[in-house]
Amino acid sequence: MTDLIQSLSQTPLPTILVVAGIIFLFLSIGGRLGAQIATDTIKRKFAGLLGVMLLIGGISLYFAGQLPTQVPRKESPSKTVEKNAYQLRASSLPSGRITEEKMQFSLSEGTLTFQNDDQVAAGRITMEGGESSKHEILSSSQGRPTALKKTILSEFTTTTIEIAGNITNETVNGPLAGHRILIEKQDGIWSKRLLDAEPTEEQRTELRSPYADEYETYPAGMVEVGATWKLDGPQLAS
Repeated sequence: MTDLIQSLSQTPLPTILVVAGIIFLFLSIGGRLGAQIATDTIKRKFAGLLGVMLLIGGISLYFAGQLPTQVPRKESPSKTVEKNAYQLRASSLPSGRITEEKMQFSLSEGTLTFQNDDQVAAGRITMEGGESSKHEILSSSQGRPTALKKTILSEFTTTTIEIAGNITNETVNGPLAGHRILIEKQDGIWSKRLLDAEPTEEQRTELRSPYADEYETYPAGMVEVGATWKLDGPQLAS
């Protein structure tokens, strides 16, 4: 008995199921195993059904064990893109492309304090304004603009000051509001020129402010939330 148990423990499960299935099929057709197990003590239909189930189970386990195990592929860390990473730099800006930009700002109930020797006056200031413009790329090289026309549709700042119950309200339009500007890059340097009029001194001052291409402002590749990078010259001023 000990030898039988040891042999069964070393026999694969699919083989045991197949042998058991054959035995029960043999009993279902009237066979006899010794004097103790025969079809007169086991119902034939039950023995046949159990034999078929054991055969199917043993054969299925055998073939399942022959199938190659699929190892899940691991993605390369260099190709994994974080969910909180973004591409800030435009990939290509061809000539003929027209875009519109809007910028708005507001300062709500700021505090003003004026002091002259022993005299102090306190008040409040509220500012709001914005700029709306249209950009048309006139020429480009390698997907980057080299000349573009900027039309400033509107540019204004509204300031409200309240001091000792006296309220003053003033709206000032930008010096280039309603004008068109030609922006060109020559020998790696950007310049701006008014197209539809001779610029005033105030407009010349505004035109001398540096222009920065977004391609040069933002870093290459994906940028994660919280990342930092350095800006120099025109990019920093912009």
